[in-house]
Amino acid sequence: MSSVWDWVYDFQDKSYESGDTQRLRLWELFSASPWPLESDPDRALALFEEGRALARQLGESWWVMFFEHWRLQVLLHFKGDYHAALQSAVPVAVEARKPRYAQLPQRLCIHEDLITAYAGIDPIGHAERIHQALRYMEEEVSPHIECYKCLQELRTAFELAQEHLDEAEEAALQNLETSQGDDHYLAQAYANLCRIAHRRGDYAALRRWAEAGESTARRAAKPREVAECLAWQAVVTRREGDEAAASRLYRRAIAGAARLGSPPEEHYFEALATYHHDGGRPDLALKVRERQLKELLGKGQTAVECACRLARCRLLLELGRPVEAEATAARNVARNLIDPSAVLAELDRIQDQAST
Repeated sequence: MSSVWDWVYDFQDKSYESGDTQRLRLWELFSASPWPLESDPDRALALFEEGRALARQLGESWWVMFFEHWRLQVLLHFKGDYHAALQSAVPVAVEARKPRYAQLPQRLCIHEDLITAYAGIDPIGHAERIHQALRYMEEEVSPHIECYKCLQELRTAFELAQEHLDEAEEAALQNLETSQGDDHYLAQAYANLCRIAHRRGDYAALRRWAEAGESTARRAAKPREVAECLAWQAVVTRREGDEAAASRLYRRAIAGAARLGSPPEEHYFEALATYHHDGGRPDLALKVRERQLKELLGKGQTAVECACRLARCRLLLELGRPVEAEATAARNVARNLIDPSAVLAELDRIQDQAST
């Protein structure tokens, strides 16, 4: 399998042989970033911005796009700032389609970033744009490079966001097959299969995927996936009636998440809220959603924030508490969706129940 990194290594070797310290500095700035990136995303972002500026100064357009991709990765996955990411991703994706980048592997990564930004903001409203970007990647990506695995993961996430569980599972299982031997991609495939199993209420599958996902994510040094898989195991173990073991798994999940330098993804909070709700503690589930909401505010993750606020409204209703203020806030956020009708209809239903 060819690698998207081959040109980077060739560039580094040539710069070393010629004694070009300025161009060697490009690789140094990238490799100096903290790994995993979630440990210190602000420092990673600063280094990537410095690298982008140096690449522009040197006239190294491929390196400019390389650092643009990694900036977007930090903004999307470790800062959760989808608004800032989309502002950068659109012009960068347009630039990446120019002939000078035809052989640059990272041009495909940048389209992955664009899809992720659209999907994180409003996957239903941006469905056609996401389909177009996916089609572009499908035409350009060969199964023989890493980007093919990213494409499968994007397809899985998009289908899951639309509640197309059969299609999401098909894509996730394909990703699982093609990622064998590569724990980095394999951990994400297992995490997606956990999410699908939970939506289906298939707790046997959820345990299987969560246990495999945890061990794989540990090997891949992916602490966010470790925390999420532990949280899903806690959910299953509580349902099986082993409260002591469930509590231990829950504590390990939150301890792992607490060590992250960036917020966990929405699915981690979903697992924690499910754990508390299954334990008859909707009040604690509400606190989980409060923590999630704090991480979402001002980040442009409109669809996720709507889902979080809807969950809060349902929990407030269940607890017999007033829902009006949260419902009003949810309506205000929903109006930023291209089509808010589904969210508004659910809010109407909740408020009708609250008034009876």
